[in-house]
Amino acid sequence: MFPNAKFKGENLTNLNSYLDSLRHAGESDGEAGQFTIDPFKSQKKLQAFRMTRPEYCILPIVSGAKLGGATVIDVTGDLGDLNVRFDGRIWTYHDFPELLSDGTPMAREFQAGLSAAQALEPNQIVFLSRAGSLLSMLTIKDGTPSSSHREVEPSDEEFNWFELQGSSVKAHTPIYQMLLDRCCFCPQVAWRGRRLLRKSPPSSAARLELKDPALEQPSVVASAWTSVCVHNAGCSGHVWATDEPGNQFSFVINGITYSKEIKLGKYTGLHGVLTAPDLQLDISRENVVENQAFQSLIRSLKGYLDEKLMPRVKREYRLMMPLQRKTADRLLKQWVK
Repeated sequence: MFPNAKFKGENLTNLNSYLDSLRHAGESDGEAGQFTIDPFKSQKKLQAFRMTRPEYCILPIVSGAKLGGATVIDVTGDLGDLNVRFDGRIWTYHDFPELLSDGTPMAREFQAGLSAAQALEPNQIVFLSRAGSLLSMLTIKDGTPSSSHREVEPSDEEFNWFELQGSSVKAHTPIYQMLLDRCCFCPQVAWRGRRLLRKSPPSSAARLELKDPALEQPSVVASAWTSVCVHNAGCSGHVWATDEPGNQFSFVINGITYSKEIKLGKYTGLHGVLTAPDLQLDISRENVVENQAFQSLIRSLKGYLDEKLMPRVKREYRLMMPLQRKTADRLLKQWVK
């Protein structure tokens, strides 16, 4: 619906102002748990935040679930009838005002997803949760949310449920393919109960493994011939060598992958997946912002390649198989001490 959308600084300001205004708006309608939040009645405000592809409205929901500690995020259906079920923090009717108005990173992800989903013109959006015998439901219809809850048969199962009903807007990319491309390093995401496949470097790749105890490691199945661990690196991830001419990296932010070509001096043919706490996205949710934190990460990465990976490649060269030596030869030729 918005393939050529451009996102200017004023849109980001409008989005932030809109989300901030929710903190001071709204009213309670008694003990039944019904409530309204006035800013949601404005379709113009609801549509202030749009993504370049309509199906991307799921991505902030995935990010919010991941930030809430979800161990499984199961997606079924399509934009006409989309369901996302997840565990982790359970949002009951007591928490719905926080879900819609709080300024925490987790709440803002859900706010962004709900806001973007409104642009799909659905019949309604339902956010449902079950906690023991309590069933809570947040319904957003025509831009207005309402809350309800009731007691049901007790159960040990607790979950949240996001449902997008009756959208007439078609996806540019099938939902399954979009999740496979954008959530490939998020082990929580599943499609119809089946965990999505992970991308992995080829078995003959040279691999640099970066670890920081304070950070979560992106999920990559890797069978590489050499590995170097770097602690307290400020980032976490894997880097491997390929036969391709460019350097294509996947930056993982809250479970969502953002691919980007980057320069690493004379090094070419390097791929990888990285995450770091200070990485930021532009408002379109398409690109990682090349700010000071990003540039510092890339400089550090090049230093790890020079100081850690290449010396080990040189030491282990004689023990390599022919295909591994071919990869190592190309890497060593690019190495400038």
